[in-house]
Amino acid sequence: MIESMSGYGQKSFSSEDVYIDIEIKSLNNKYIDISININNNFRFLEMEMRNIIKDALLRGSVYVNISITTSKTLVKPRLNKELLMESINILNEIQKESGTLDDIKIDHIMNFKDIITYEDNKISDNNINATILNVLKETIEDVKHMRVIEGKKTEEILKTLIEEISSINKYIKNNAQKLPEITYEKLKKRLESFHVDMDEGRLMQEVALIADRCDIREEIDRINSHINQFRNIMKEYPCGKKLDFLTQELLREFNTISSKVEDIEIKSKVILAKSNIDRIREQVQNIV
Repeated sequence: MIESMSGYGQKSFSSEDVYIDIEIKSLNNKYIDISININNNFRFLEMEMRNIIKDALLRGSVYVNISITTSKTLVKPRLNKELLMESINILNEIQKESGTLDDIKIDHIMNFKDIITYEDNKISDNNINATILNVLKETIEDVKHMRVIEGKKTEEILKTLIEEISSINKYIKNNAQKLPEITYEKLKKRLESFHVDMDEGRLMQEVALIADRCDIREEIDRINSHINQFRNIMKEYPCGKKLDFLTQELLREFNTISSKVEDIEIKSKVILAKSNIDRIREQVQNIV
């Protein structure tokens, strides 16, 4: 089954305690690369989220934006008691040394820095945490649904392109069988134009040598094998990396044919096949 790496999903959840909004976008990548933007108070859930995403999406650049609003206070004040007492002692000493009779007030104490500090309140409500992860999983399902739809479109394109390559390979095979005869006629005419006499046995020997150098039967057979493998692997999941490898092998075989054969018609078909292979490569690089 072909699944694209391009996908999008968005889900929201609302209750008296929490509002959750999650958005996920995925694009093609050789590996899995996950970026998560989430409130600092829930950052402790990130590792578990990464594992869930990795297991579900396998490959791609995945961008996750998570917005969470809770009815609980997310920032807690903290009193630095030691600093408070030191500050009061300093104020008392100022009173004594200066002879000031004014009473010490809260305003005086608050002029000292860091007596009150603020820290994030890590939400440890298991129900809220579980809800966040469930909404994440639902959003991932949206992404996978879009990936499957895109994958079906890609599958149809690949089937068309691989069938065209198969037809080209059959054409090359049929015409390659005629190469010895064509080579014989060309060589004979060339010798005649130079008024060179060569006995038939010697002429056939030269033709045989040329035909041996131009033998592309192995390349044709390997192309057929790669095409059959390509069709079968398209039914697997995941299959992107395997199809990418086969695409490179197909290109290698057609390049070899082009280097061996001088026939213009076969060379033109090789160019067409390589063009289709380039189009296949563009498609398979976005497959999981």
